[in-house]
Amino acid sequence: MKSIVFFTYQPHLTFPTWFEVAKNLKNYNKVLIDEGDVSGHYTMTNPQMLEAKKHFDQVISIKKDPNFGAITGIYSEYRYYLYSIKQLKKKLAGMEVSAFIFPTDLYFFFRVCKLYFPYSKRIVIQPGFKRILPADKSTLRRKAKALIANYFLRVPLFRPHSMFGKQDTKAHYIFWTKRWCKSIPNEHPKYIYFLNGVPSRTYFLSKQIEKNNNLVINELSQLAQINIDDHFTNLVCIVLNKRISVGQTEFEKFAHLYLDLIKAKPEWFFLIKIHPLEDASYCTKLYSKNLDNNILVISDGFPVEHLIEISSLVLTQWSTVIMQSLLSSTPTVLVNPDGRHDMTSWFVGDYPFISSDLTSLTKHCDQALKSKYGFEVIVKDFVNDSFGSDVTGGASRAAELIQKISSSCR
Repeated sequence: MKSIVFFTYQPHLTFPTWFEVAKNLKNYNKVLIDEGDVSGHYTMTNPQMLEAKKHFDQVISIKKDPNFGAITGIYSEYRYYLYSIKQLKKKLAGMEVSAFIFPTDLYFFFRVCKLYFPYSKRIVIQPGFKRILPADKSTLRRKAKALIANYFLRVPLFRPHSMFGKQDTKAHYIFWTKRWCKSIPNEHPKYIYFLNGVPSRTYFLSKQIEKNNNLVINELSQLAQINIDDHFTNLVCIVLNKRISVGQTEFEKFAHLYLDLIKAKPEWFFLIKIHPLEDASYCTKLYSKNLDNNILVISDGFPVEHLIEISSLVLTQWSTVIMQSLLSSTPTVLVNPDGRHDMTSWFVGDYPFISSDLTSLTKHCDQALKSKYGFEVIVKDFVNDSFGSDVTGGASRAAELIQKISSSCR
């Protein structure tokens, strides 16, 4: 029987999609490769291994050379990877591999399969992420990606690398919708496919907040020593990133822009939510000087999702808060001072409310507030354009495409 071989890459991210696709694959020997020990990504835990064996006919682990020390140069790195290549070739010996499945082509084993298995198809599927990393096995950056995955449609943000799609013009790429392949320089469009839906079952749901909105506003009013509800026309939540992420200069740029807006809108009340890993005293001093009584700096005690839910408007930079804001259907403006960040390469690149200076920020705030009752429609249209309107058939369509590609000739 012919085989389809899946590479885990990072099992906590790829498994939900790989499992669903594998369930829909018929008449193939389904093989899963766990190479985390070699690549430095997470190896499968025992529960993951047990779950994988339910969906795949074979689960193969590629291990590091136990006699190999630290990589000290190009030659030692070559020897390090040569051992894993030999293992892969040995474990797949005798198999007739119709196709290899990868979550990205920027991947060592993608190039290995291209070189050593030239007659097998290489298929890159944009995966759907569902699971959060265990707290003890994640860096802050991966935690952020996991939070994005969990809070927003349970799918990833996919930022195309400049080299993505250049690894092999004859590889096959499967995307959710057309918007995700803008950076693909592939000159063979017949090798690009669209599911018009996500591989994992996902939904667009409003965020359910357990705490009563009025109670939150009352508590905030007591902190501010003013009745927020009666004195101001809008409650605006500004959610800050941390300096270690954006840099000191950028952090101050955001502050100057926000402070200008606060001064320009005395009829609005602003909640400044400090990042939990940021210095509260520094931010309080930065935002509280020379201002009237339309600002409250919050360091802790209020979950950001509660603040978003009670706010008329949310302002934020590039962070997981974007997803929480969109989930709550609270009008949201993204701030990108001086247009420094290339947001076109992120999925929010054509989001209608991205501000770079005070003029555009004021304009977008007013527009977002006016579109308050249609904002959910704006967001849903944006989501449908990104991920497709059919969220239930992605796995079966992906499996059909894999079988069709695997059985076809070049």
